[in-house]
Amino acid sequence: MSEARPFDERVQRMLAWANGEAAGLQHEYLGTEHLLLGLVHDRESIAVGVLQNLGVSPDDLGAQVHSILKRGDSDGGTLTQRPYTTRAKRVLELAARASESLGHQHIGTEHILLGLVEEAYGIGGQGLNAAGVTIDRARAETVRLLARPPS
Repeated sequence: MSEARPFDERVQRMLAWANGEAAGLQHEYLGTEHLLLGLVHDRESIAVGVLQNLGVSPDDLGAQVHSILKRGDSDGGTLTQRPYTTRAKRVLELAARASESLGHQHIGTEHILLGLVEEAYGIGGQGLNAAGVTIDRARAETVRLLARPPS
C-alpha cells in the first residue's frame, strides 16, 4: 500500500457504533463482530445497500450476531475506545487494500464490508458467509452500486 487512506465520516460513525456495541456487551475489546454490528447500524450506507441487494437483511444479520455473542463480565471501566483484536485490525487493513484496488482515496463502509467478508475467520466474516455473502458477490455489487449515478 502506497499511502494511508482516511476513513470517511460514515466509517468514523460506524467505528463509534461498533465501540458502543462492545460497551453494551461489556466487552473490553473491539472485534469483527462489533465492526459488523456497527456496519449494519447505518441504513443509508453503501455497505448496507450492498447487503440488501444481495438479499441480506441488516436487522436479521445483526440479530444473528447478537444471538451468538456472550455478554462479557467487564463494566468497561473508563474505556472510551476499546483496543482492536488482531482480526479487527486485519479487517481494517483489508478495507484499505479494497479501497486502493478500487482506486478510491478514502475508506468507506463498502471497503469495511469487503474487509469483513475477506477476513472469513472472524465472527463478522462468519456471519456474512452464513448469510451467503461471498467476496466475489460483495465486490461485484459494490462496484455496481458505485458505478450507478446518484439519484
